[in-house]
Amino acid sequence: MNGRAFAIGLVALILQQVADLAVGFGLRGMTLSDQLAHFVTPAGVIYAATLVIFALMPLICMPRARRDT
Repeated sequence: MNGRAFAIGLVALILQQVADLAVGFGLRGMTLSDQLAHFVTPAGVIYAATLVIFALMPLICMPRARRDT
């Protein structure tokens, strides 16, 4: 079951990043290198950490959801 939860988080992260890149390209006029350069700033490091938490959230919540049922 943990593998499935990890896969769900990974797919959610990929879809979120596709949307984030689309907004960066389309609305903000950023290039891929501009968007990747953001990750080396302090704000980008915090953003990357929240992305990791976002991807792991199904693993974090899954045991709690099984206990509640």
